[in-house]
Amino acid sequence: AGRLGDRAAFKSMVDTCHAAGVKVVADSVINHMAAGSGTGTGGSAYQKYDYPGIWSGADMDDCRSEINDYGNRANVQN
Repeated sequence: AGRLGDRAAFKSMVDTCHAAGVKVVADSVINHMAAGSGTGTGGSAYQKYDYPGIWSGADMDDCRSEINDYGNRANVQN
């Protein structure tokens, strides 16, 4: 098993989450920025290692405070 565990550890985690009423969704994105060039479905051009149409730093949430209380929904979300 790697540092993230093995199948049994994952199953145990999912079972524990389900027992606590938390649903688990597994998602995977495989090679979503492959080499090559072209025009994306949104009309922006791309090439290997350069994807100008996807996002920039301005699209990211600027978290200016630390989470002090994980039991406080507003503190966690903001």
